[in-house]
Amino acid sequence: MLNTALNLVQSNSSVLWNGLFFTVRIILISLLFSILGGLFFGALRCSSLKIFRYSSRAFLEFYRALPMPLLLLATFFLVPQTFGLQLSGETVAITIFSIWGSVETGELIRGALESLPRIQYESGRSIGLSVPQLYRHVLFPQALPRILPSGMNLVTRMVKTSSNVILVGVVDLVKQIQQIVERTQEPFAGYFVLAVAFFILCFPIAQLAKILERRYSSKAGDYE
Repeated sequence: MLNTALNLVQSNSSVLWNGLFFTVRIILISLLFSILGGLFFGALRCSSLKIFRYSSRAFLEFYRALPMPLLLLATFFLVPQTFGLQLSGETVAITIFSIWGSVETGELIRGALESLPRIQYESGRSIGLSVPQLYRHVLFPQALPRILPSGMNLVTRMVKTSSNVILVGVVDLVKQIQQIVERTQEPFAGYFVLAVAFFILCFPIAQLAKILERRYSSKAGDYE
């Protein structure tokens, strides 16, 4: 099977690279928006106004309760019918993954900030720091070590969940492998290549998470 898999990769290298490019591009763009959206959503989750806290919590639970395939398909088919907007499969995938990543990142930020001693907030305010300055210079640097392990796990989940984009017509790595399998009638070799590809994408992230966790663990302890 290994020889067959190698031959399959060699004879289909261009389409496999093209599929991998689409997969990685969707993941990277979604991650960027997830970080930016996560900061905003985390601020809502930590807001002193109950309406923001409760509404963001309701949205979080609603989004978590729905399976990713349903979110992708519903957006892909309902948005054009409801609003008359024609969205490509890639746009739908990036939008849904970005919202998902934002709410999950925001929840990680909320948990990390609430785990910090209250005196950190009070001390920052007592020396005249504004709220943005307090978060930027005092709270976020302390919260980062607490977010990293779960944050890297979220990245891994997003990589694996990206396989669902095939449902909205994106010709990603999964779709390319599927087409190759249908053409060559080599399912074992084809899906073995797919498994190796996802392992190569996810394994470095897991190792980076361990390195960052070791690097920041001592700093996190200093803030206790």
